[in-house]
Amino acid sequence: MNTSRQKAKRLNDFVLQKMEEARIIGYAKTPYGMSTAGERLDRWRSLGMHHELLTRYHGFAEFAPTNYIDIRVPVTATGARPNDAEEQPYFWNGMINEYVAEMAVWWAFDLLTPGEAVEFMLAHKPSVQFGYMEGRRRDELSVQFENGLWIVR
Repeated sequence: MNTSRQKAKRLNDFVLQKMEEARIIGYAKTPYGMSTAGERLDRWRSLGMHHELLTRYHGFAEFAPTNYIDIRVPVTATGARPNDAEEQPYFWNGMINEYVAEMAVWWAFDLLTPGEAVEFMLAHKPSVQFGYMEGRRRDELSVQFENGLWIVR
């Protein structure tokens, strides 16, 4: 969580920092990366993967290729509500980065064009919450769109 004493950090800068930390620590896989590859998983497939994680590792494991990231897009400060709140969280088997944060906003608010997306994000400053496994524990990251950038909160 970002406090008033900490300098706001752009999401992709944070991602690069986390990638370097993972390299130094020696993690084989990290949820952070610049790749845009991945797919949104349906609820049933992700529940099966979650069950496997809980039964095989008792809920504790390093981030692995079979893990997924759960993504939530909450109501914005201006009151804009996601169109598919009952379908959240989304489940993503790719990396955490700015591309995925923006894509989650497109999913949540049914945005159709880049112009519409930019206009919406500048007006409503949406936030995105990522949940994932790292360092043998469950962790979360919250980001918000401000002044044209995704900022870590």
